[in-house]
Amino acid sequence: MDPTRIILLQNELTNIFRLSRNLEKLLCNGMDWLLHHLGYVNVAIWLSKDDYDEEFEFSAYMKYTVESNEVVLQRLLDEHILRSRPRDNGQSCFFKIHFGEQCANWVRKGGLHNHELVATRCYYLDECLAVICVSRPVANPSLFSKECIEILKIFNVFFPIALASMYRGDAGDTDNIPENPEPKRKQDPADWWKNGDPPPY
Repeated sequence: MDPTRIILLQNELTNIFRLSRNLEKLLCNGMDWLLHHLGYVNVAIWLSKDDYDEEFEFSAYMKYTVESNEVVLQRLLDEHILRSRPRDNGQSCFFKIHFGEQCANWVRKGGLHNHELVATRCYYLDECLAVICVSRPVANPSLFSKECIEILKIFNVFFPIALASMYRGDAGDTDNIPENPEPKRKQDPADWWKNGDPPPY
């Protein structure tokens, strides 16, 4: 991916997260950003439980082809995603899962057969704050290209930073950003008497 585009995407995502005033907005805005840049995908996000190591709570879902099924998604997390290597050379590891026509009953029940998935863990310092999984049908001609992985890598870096800021209660300076900032109006010299200014003559 072109370095200029990477910087633009990073700035765009940073601004989106900075304007997210609560966790629900953060999750929704983040998934919207992924959908905009990856194309149509199913997105599942699990957040780490407080004070629990390697335990995650199903927190958000965006549907493309597969309905949300918490039981199926929990098995996907436990039996496939969390069993993968947590890191590769010090970096968060991205890996693909391919479910074909021949698959376990729970996969078929959840509608994940004939789907390709990409999953990753999101680290802030040495703590895993979230797990993300995106999926789309194998019939989709694009599937997940190298550019898709680059986009996910950007999200993987900035999402846990935004989460950590949200948990600390200092997610940017969003409290100082007005909901609907009014544009500054140019002062009319004829209004000098309204503003208590000296006459312009």
